[in-house]
Amino acid sequence: MASDAHPTINDFLSRLYTIRDDLAVRASKKAKAIAAQNSARGLLRSGATLKALAEVIENEFEAGLADVLASLRYMKSVPGLDYQACREQAFLRARDLVPVLRGACELDKFIEMVGSGKAGEVINNRVEALFPKIEYRFRQFDVGLDGLSATETSVPSPVASTVAPDRKPRGERRFQVALSFAGEQREYVREVAKFLSAKHIAVFYDEFETNTLWGKDGAEHFHHVYSQDTQYVVMFISEEYVAKAWTRHERRAAISRQMKDAGEYILPVRFDNSDVPGLSDALQYLHADSYTPAALASEIAKKVGIRPTSGKASDTPAPASGAMSGEVTFDYGAFNGRYVIGTGAMEFETRWSKASDTSIYLVNDPPSIHGIALARGAAGFEQITDASAFDFTSRVRTVRIGEIAILCNVNGFYAGVQVLEIQDDSRGASSDALTIRYVILPGGQKDFTTQVIDASLD
Repeated sequence: MASDAHPTINDFLSRLYTIRDDLAVRASKKAKAIAAQNSARGLLRSGATLKALAEVIENEFEAGLADVLASLRYMKSVPGLDYQACREQAFLRARDLVPVLRGACELDKFIEMVGSGKAGEVINNRVEALFPKIEYRFRQFDVGLDGLSATETSVPSPVASTVAPDRKPRGERRFQVALSFAGEQREYVREVAKFLSAKHIAVFYDEFETNTLWGKDGAEHFHHVYSQDTQYVVMFISEEYVAKAWTRHERRAAISRQMKDAGEYILPVRFDNSDVPGLSDALQYLHADSYTPAALASEIAKKVGIRPTSGKASDTPAPASGAMSGEVTFDYGAFNGRYVIGTGAMEFETRWSKASDTSIYLVNDPPSIHGIALARGAAGFEQITDASAFDFTSRVRTVRIGEIAILCNVNGFYAGVQVLEIQDDSRGASSDALTIRYVILPGGQKDFTTQVIDASLD
């Protein structure tokens, strides 16, 4: 039995399950009280009940997520513990909170009682919107962990009591790195951002912040980020970067901070030798031609104090196809079996595991995936008229050659993936290779027959 001062990963998991179960009990009691009260008032079968239940789920979710992160913060302080494994388990268990709370409040039963209409759809969307918050909060939490000493022991053990450990405030700055670049260099910078994110570095990259930026005064928000809210600014210098108005705004914000601080702040990466007004000629730089995005991300990681070998070797972006449809072949024995299709809100990180040379396992573990199902009986995408009608209740599906899996991501979009060929190196093949054909429905539709499939897929 581990001591309180040196809990194990199993102790940590026990703590996470306790958090989950306690939330469910509290949510269930509150839901029953709401049902009894509204029943007495004649409002049981109304939108008022749904709204009240949604508020219970949201409030308990916030409390549970805070407890999960507080417990994870404590595990960071335990010497010799595999913190990355703890973080992965905390993330997965945090995702469990939403369906557990939904079930504890019997939300689906009450939605059905209220009947068809917009009320149920609105409440469903409201609850499902909690999933994207998890990834964002974990990424923000990583910044706060940077300042936490590995020898701090003032926080009580999360396995010694059901009371959450003391919560330390996050670091003053939300980001460790902010990337400033022109659109012409986006393809390179996007890959750098992905590698940084895979290393759990809090990076400001506009495509990662789409929802956060929505509705904000861009000039004010970007000025705050580049002048105050980041530890470093990586400035990708090019002729286009110097010429554009928006990058000029970012550059001036960063230079104003550089002038105030004696230490390093701006980290220049050059695509060419363009002069940058206001930037010292003596400032040392790296040249993009000399670094792959992965290599540059490693240099940035070292600058913010993260060793190249910290974390796990598997903390690297999966290969990807950003097209909305296509046919791809990849090594499912690498990258933990991950392959990404689509981009932005329509991104699906698939994860595969070996079964045989005629079938393969597909799992719903990646954060972008809400559920997976088999389109039983469908030989082609054109036969699928309602993607939501299939069974999404299992974590793992066995997909045979020719079969189609349906994926729903956390943003409510659907994709169809058909397995075309499986090579298994344990059965005579030279490698583990999987060939799939896929189609992503772009407009939130559920009917694949309305999607125009490229003739090359026929």
